[in-house]
Amino acid sequence: MEEELWQIQRQSHRLQEFRIEIQGLWDDDAARHINLAMLNPHQDDDADMVKAFGDQHNNLNECEHHRELAVENADTASELSREFNEIIERVDEDIEVAIQFEQQYHSFRSESQRILAEVDPLISQAKEAIQGAPAYES
Repeated sequence: MEEELWQIQRQSHRLQEFRIEIQGLWDDDAARHINLAMLNPHQDDDADMVKAFGDQHNNLNECEHHRELAVENADTASELSREFNEIIERVDEDIEVAIQFEQQYHSFRSESQRILAEVDPLISQAKEAIQGAPAYES
């Protein structure tokens, strides 16, 4: 597009140079009429067109830059999403292990309470037996 812009600017400049060159050679009512009716408006339109084309070129370059940024951001978001999903998978695995540990804790606690319930009466019996036994002297 830069090449096209340069070509249009060059053609426009050559046309204006040509008009300046023939101004002294072609100076009659017909020339004034053609200049007023056609070439002067064309010169104004030409300047507006070249400016608009340049603006469009700049806008397209800016759009391309923003598109590239959007692609980079999308790639970054995709990578972060992948990493986030990996973290979620590891957290899910950790939660499963924690649940297993909690279940094991409850099982050990129940077993401990059951054993304590059996041991408490035996301790009481042992204390009674010791209290009723003769004292040991060394």
